[in-house]
Amino acid sequence: EVLRIMKDSCLGTYGACALVAALGLKFVLLAGLEPGRVLPVLLVAHAASRLGAIALMRGLDYVRDDEQAKAKPMATRLGLGSLLVAALWPAAALALAVEPRQTLAVVAALLLVHLWLRAWFRRRLGGYTGDCLGAAQQLGELACYLVLGSRLWS
Repeated sequence: EVLRIMKDSCLGTYGACALVAALGLKFVLLAGLEPGRVLPVLLVAHAASRLGAIALMRGLDYVRDDEQAKAKPMATRLGLGSLLVAALWPAAALALAVEPRQTLAVVAALLLVHLWLRAWFRRRLGGYTGDCLGAAQQLGELACYLVLGSRLWS
């Protein structure tokens, strides 16, 4: 039933609320940064948040079986080598843009988001869909903004 509902392209009440909440939270978190930190934080969040979606493709099965699924061509499980290559970009962004202790905090936050989502998607769906990958990326991005925008680093 969940997969059928997710297939519907209409934006429902929960989807609209999530969209408004995510955009509002991004705005507030980015607006709270010093002007010189916005670009490095955007760089890190952009690269690092996408790794969570890629990691889900490594650890879960694709659950849609219909041929019209948009993520179907990418639905094979990634090898460890592919995951490590994908991790190079976020690692480079973190090394270039933030301090080492911030890097550890970002990695810890992203790992927590990933582990929670992986368990939730496995329990609720038995794997992932393209929508799950998008949600993982958005939540990872918000986690990066929360950590890097924290007053702990001031």
